[in-house]
Amino acid sequence: MHTDLALYSVPDTDFQRIVKDAQSRGVDFTAELMMEDTAYRMLSHDEMMLAHRNDGWMKSDPRKLEDWFVEAVKQYGEQVRTVSRYLKGWKDFQWPEGRLASIALMAAVVSVFEKASAEIASDRDDLALLRVAEDLPDFLANDIPNPVVEGARLDQGWSPEERSDFVAKARVLAERLKNALTQTSDRVAAFEALQNQFGGRIPDDLTLYVPDAGLETKASELAAPAALTLGMVDKVEAEQSNDLAAVNKQGGGRYG
Repeated sequence: MHTDLALYSVPDTDFQRIVKDAQSRGVDFTAELMMEDTAYRMLSHDEMMLAHRNDGWMKSDPRKLEDWFVEAVKQYGEQVRTVSRYLKGWKDFQWPEGRLASIALMAAVVSVFEKASAEIASDRDDLALLRVAEDLPDFLANDIPNPVVEGARLDQGWSPEERSDFVAKARVLAERLKNALTQTSDRVAAFEALQNQFGGRIPDDLTLYVPDAGLETKASELAAPAALTLGMVDKVEAEQSNDLAAVNKQGGGRYG
């Protein structure tokens, strides 16, 4: 499990306004450290400030990114969220600590759906993940603009060495997924290839791995491997909830 934790602030007068509004509706902040979404959205975009490691307090409203991702899910379907969760699981296993932010991976997912959604079957999460993985190395190799803040980037602060590492491991991900999903009927080989990339999120019960018939056919005609339809998504979804408050003391995957 991973937690993205950003530190935001609002003016004192606005915070007091939020507290009074919440208290008028029976919220006890002494017992529950949580800001309700209705109160959170009372603030204007210019009033939200993000603590930056080098640049101090900057105007930054997380609602813009949240709304952008929610809109992408509405437009292209829940598969956008599901594939994003797969990539978050991959990131957490490959880099327990590091600068590769989940929102950058989510932007990679959305970029593929924007240009190729017609090619992606909504009932084939495995091949959707493979399709995104194929584009991921090039996506990470280039500047990643913030989709809602002009002039800002989602890869800000990456060193050349970090970027090279991200790209190299993304290439390995695409290769291992292709091997496991389209080029082998060996259950052990498929399991090892997937676990090498996602770790313990991949179920180790080999009876769940159903070899596809006709591996010589093109990928779009393959039956969904059980490795990516049984167990893995359930584990990721158990770690994250769709219905999150705006600010939660446990942190959580706000966008995914």
